[in-house]
Amino acid sequence: MKTECQSAGNITVTYVTKVRGMRWRGLLIYSEPGAAMSVIEDVRKVVQDLVAPELKSISVKLDGLDRESKLRDEGLVAKLDSLDRESKLRDEGLVAKLDSSDRESKLRDENLANDAKVRGELTQLKLDALSAKMDGVTAKMDFQYASIMNALDLNRRVETLERDKQAASA
Repeated sequence: MKTECQSAGNITVTYVTKVRGMRWRGLLIYSEPGAAMSVIEDVRKVVQDLVAPELKSISVKLDGLDRESKLRDEGLVAKLDSLDRESKLRDEGLVAKLDSSDRESKLRDENLANDAKVRGELTQLKLDALSAKMDGVTAKMDFQYASIMNALDLNRRVETLERDKQAASA
């Protein structure tokens, strides 16, 4: 235990800074009996001599801590602002990339749709041309069939006439 003692007139003041391993600060004031009015003045003097310097040092420490915390707060605010700006820039970059990608995919989709439409139209034209050729081939085949059928009927008729001629000559 560390103590400081001061005496002023009829008063003895003991300032205790540590008791049994624990941090403890206290002020013990003892006065002699019969010194009522001078005790108040003596206490004032002792308080000014012992407590005022301690209060001043505590005030200085608090001011230093306050300045330090303000500097840390300003540093943190600056870092947070910087991080906020960075994240906004990243977000804007990502949004721009997404917009660009979206535009590209829309253009690709439009191109694919146009290609499919053109291919469909070409396919339809080819089918129409094939259908026309098939119609021509079918007409030609019908004509040839009719010709063949006519030719077959003529051959029968010739045979019939020759039979009739042979029957008549017989």
